[in-house]
Amino acid sequence: MGPLPIFKRRFCGPSIVIVAAFLFLLSIATLLSGPAYLEHLPDVLPALEEQLPGFGDRSKFGSQTNKSGKKGSVSPKNRAWRFNPVRDANSYSLDSEQCNMAFPGLFAEIERGVDAQKARGNITPKQLNISERGKGALRGMIVDQQLYILQETILENEYDTSRAVAVLHAIHRAIITSPEPLPNIEFAFTVADVVPDPEENNYPIWGLTRKAEDEEIWLMGDFGYWSWPLDLVGSYDEVRRKMAEAEVKFEQKTKKAVWRGAVATNGHREELIKVTKDKEWADVRAIVWAGISDLISEDQAKALSMSEHCKYQFVIHTEGHSYSGRGKYLQNCNSVVIMHKRM
Repeated sequence: MGPLPIFKRRFCGPSIVIVAAFLFLLSIATLLSGPAYLEHLPDVLPALEEQLPGFGDRSKFGSQTNKSGKKGSVSPKNRAWRFNPVRDANSYSLDSEQCNMAFPGLFAEIERGVDAQKARGNITPKQLNISERGKGALRGMIVDQQLYILQETILENEYDTSRAVAVLHAIHRAIITSPEPLPNIEFAFTVADVVPDPEENNYPIWGLTRKAEDEEIWLMGDFGYWSWPLDLVGSYDEVRRKMAEAEVKFEQKTKKAVWRGAVATNGHREELIKVTKDKEWADVRAIVWAGISDLISEDQAKALSMSEHCKYQFVIHTEGHSYSGRGKYLQNCNSVVIMHKRM
């Protein structure tokens, strides 16, 4: 048996929902991948069906029903269990069955990726190569519950670095808190707003967003569920805590619609500035970023932290280059979320 490939780096280190999603994504993707080290270690990866005999019943992994359309049974130990958001918000060790009970439908997008990939065949090592993916991509591997970085293009840009490190932290947390050992797997992801595919190979990759026709892209959790390295944002747990502290009764909130953001990323944002100009019911202002975490000096006074948005009765969500990460924050406010129609 040949040696393992040289590992460039071992990675050491989110929201409970993202932990559940990453666990399912990692487990499911194993079925369809052929890791590069498999030829060296043919006895390391028993088939997932052998490890998990109930794999045909997807209710264990996130679907509410199995392939026959019947609801999956619940084990005796979980029959009396119910997800309590106050008690369980930071319970990262829920098992697969509990995750399905707590977050029905969470894994639908991953299951879509499985069905699409099965039609194309197994994932090959060549398809996992990120050399042509441009900046913001990373190829990793999990072996014996350890997370490794094999290849990356994230260090040339501080935006990509911070995003990728946040994703890695979330994956690492999923590994070390999982009550069930994860299978060995090799994977690739990109933190670009739009997944680059200059050669139009349509190779599978994990991404933050996709168009309906991009069946090869498997959606993963947003990096902001771990942390967004901005002075006005920060870690997701900290943001939620501050929002909870800032909450007041709805009738006590400012009776206006609020929005802050850069306008250059999406035409909807420019239009929003125009239609709300000089309106008494709107507190809408554009801001300009000077770098990854700093605003230009003249815009600092106009900025609002995420928790300060909760002081308004109406909070506006707009998409960005492809999607906007603000939605997951705004929904923590006891306010009405307003969003434009999707393009």
